[in-house]
Amino acid sequence: MTNTVGSLKEMQEAIQSVLPSACELTKVELEGPQVVVYLKNLKPFYEDEMLITRIASKVRKKVLLRTDSSALHPPSEALEFIKKTIPIEAVVSHITFDPVFNEVNIEALKPGLVIGKHGSVLKSIIPVGA
Repeated sequence: MTNTVGSLKEMQEAIQSVLPSACELTKVELEGPQVVVYLKNLKPFYEDEMLITRIASKVRKKVLLRTDSSALHPPSEALEFIKKTIPIEAVVSHITFDPVFNEVNIEALKPGLVIGKHGSVLKSIIPVGA
């Protein structure tokens, strides 16, 4: 018999038990076989490299992390910041925003430069709260 988390409420409680309170969990949703976790502050999340693994083990599902919409900058400000942050050598061809999923999609000839060493450029683009 496996120890699985059943209801959405149980899943949220399980995630909250592992997550630092500073992350400010706002919502947990199911999207097919995945659990989506919405946070206002991603900085404490990134400080623990094993946190996503512990959450996935706790809920026994694939976990997607998204920034809560209240923590996002307006697209015009975000676009300006992204263009300043990504090295020109990445050759960015297209940047689009998906408000439904609180995501930005960046198409580039050299995506590794958009991500950066150990995700440094990517992490600097993602809103990390106050």
